[in-house]
Formats: sequence, C-alpha cells, structure tokens
Amino acid sequence: MNTMKAAVYRGIEDIVIEERPVPVPAPGEVILKVEACAICGTDVRIYYHGNDRLKPPIIIGHEIAGSVFQIGSGVGGLKVGDPVVVGPGVVCNDCHPCRSGNPNLCVNKRAFGYEYDGGFAEYVRIPSEAVKGGNLIRIPDNVSWEEASLAEPLSCCINGQKNLTLREGQTVVIYGAGPIGLMHMQLARMRGARVGIVDVSPERLALTGQFRPDFTIDSSTTDPVKEVLATTSGQGADVSIICCTAKKALEQALQCTCRGSKILFFAGFPKNDSVIALDANYVHYKEITLLGSFASTLEQMKLAIRYIGDGLVKVKPLITQVVSLDTLTHGIQAVRKQQGLKVVVKP
Repeated sequence: MNTMKAAVYRGIEDIVIEERPVPVPAPGEVILKVEACAICGTDVRIYYHGNDRLKPPIIIGHEIAGSVFQIGSGVGGLKVGDPVVVGPGVVCNDCHPCRSGNPNLCVNKRAFGYEYDGGFAEYVRIPSEAVKGGNLIRIPDNVSWEEASLAEPLSCCINGQKNLTLREGQTVVIYGAGPIGLMHMQLARMRGARVGIVDVSPERLALTGQFRPDFTIDSSTTDPVKEVLATTSGQGADVSIICCTAKKALEQALQCTCRGSKILFFAGFPKNDSVIALDANYVHYKEITLLGSFASTLEQMKLAIRYIGDGLVKVKPLITQVVSLDTLTHGIQAVRKQQGLKVVVKP
C-alpha cells in the first residue's frame, strides 16, 4: 500500500478526506498504523474556532493508539507490530518549566495534531525527537485499541489531581458529567473520596449511573449550591473540579466549597470567551485555593495506561460511539452536541 486515507484540516469547519502517500520513516523515525484515535474537546474547538498553533493543511487528532508499522534505522527497543499509545507533547527539556519538573508546560512544546500531523489518518509519522523522547508507550495486552486511545485524556486528569491531595472521606464535586468528569470521579474514588456530579443535562447525568456517583445534581432544575450544602450538612465540598466551560459553574463552586477548600480549573475556555467574574471575598475569607491544570507528562501517560490495564479506571463504558475517517465530522458534531460520552475514530 503506497497511499493512505487522511482527514485533512484545511480551516474552520473544513476537513477534507484525502488520499496521501503513506509516510516513509527517516533514520530515527517510526511509522504507526493508527488503530484508534479518540476525539478530544480540543479537536472540536479547533474544528469550529481554529487554533493559532495550527498551520493548515494539517491532520489533527492527538489521542492516538496504534501498532508499529515501519521502523527507521537507528531505532532500538521496538519491533513491527508493537502496540503503543502516543504521548502527544514533544518537549525541549531545557526551558524553565522543563527544568522545574513541569514538562507539560514546556514553552517550546510541539504536539501531534498541532505542529505535527496527528492521528485522524490511517498512518502517522513519529519524528525522531518523539522516539528519542520516549513518547511511544507500550499498551498492556489486555487493553483494546479504543480503550488505549483514552489514556491521554486520563493522563490529563491525573495531572489535574496531582495538587489536590485528596483524602479518604472528603467530598468532591465535579461540574460536568462528560467523559472527563467521569474519569476524575474514578480517580477521586481511588483515594476514598465521596463524589458528586453536577450537570445541566439530565441525559448526561443518566449516563453516569453505571459509574455510581454518590450523588448527582441536575442544575437545570435544582440549585446546585443548596444541594451541595444540603448533602454535606452545610459544610460544603472539600474539592470542586470544573470540567465544563460554563462560567456559572465556578460561581457555584465558590459558594458551596468549604473553608480551606480547593477548586480545580480543568476545562479550557474558548480564547474569545475566557474572562470570568470572580468574587475575591470567597477566595479570601474562606482561604480557597484556585488551581489550574494543562496537558500531562509522559510519566502520567504511563500511569494512565497502567490504571486502564489494571482495571482501576474503567474507560470502556465511556466509549459510546465509534466512527470512521469518512464520518469524522459527524463524530465531532456529536461531541459538540454532547451526544453520548466519548467518540473514537477507527481509521
């Protein structure tokens, strides 16, 4: 086979299915056969709003699981057929964040689906700097391709919780009943927390049932502040995790977190609508810690795939739709409309 099918992003709301040459590995490079690539909310934002980092035409998609197809000269430790997930960020290891132990914040980072062609294609080139950097991580034998493609978003959740210091018996309230919220719920449960989920969509909340949250709040019909306070005997949540782009969620979290609590900003907002109103007195008088998180490290990717393999975090029930490259835009639309949970592309 000399050509492959690729979904090429050419601009806002413009993805074209093209036949392209299958990439050939240069020395130090690896070519993967893409077996699954999940659709991220970031892919949706790129499709509808663009991104300054992208220079179309380019192939997007960064939640990649695949099998080693070809290996360039000088590459060791891999063989054809090896199943791997791709750590999407390639870092410099030299800037201040990298040297400070925060490579996910690398100022020179390049990533698949941004500066490099991504996984919405039948094959993807892994450049030598990514191969040398250890961005190809082995998939356990008991993990499916679709499940493996969710290692990257799970690793971002692991990164998000690293500074929360969750303890047994604490109450965690998650705003957003999507796949990210349900990953956060499972991670918090691993640490013995009591977890509730708030969402404006009763349909989304209904999908959380199989994960058995301790409580759910339909904020379309109920005041979540009153409900959180009621379910915590007036104390409020120990930790709130914002997994949606509703600005009101932060306002609500500030009002119903307890003294000395933490609020994690996990979701990214559109760049033209990212300014929020913040009542500083809540932060001051209640000593609330506001935290942000972005992306993940390769070590967190390794931990994520291990959690999936060990059954500690169940991602298979999160996959509610599988689409082909030909129907990629339908999958993107489904994510935008919050139809189901996670959508995975199978080239």
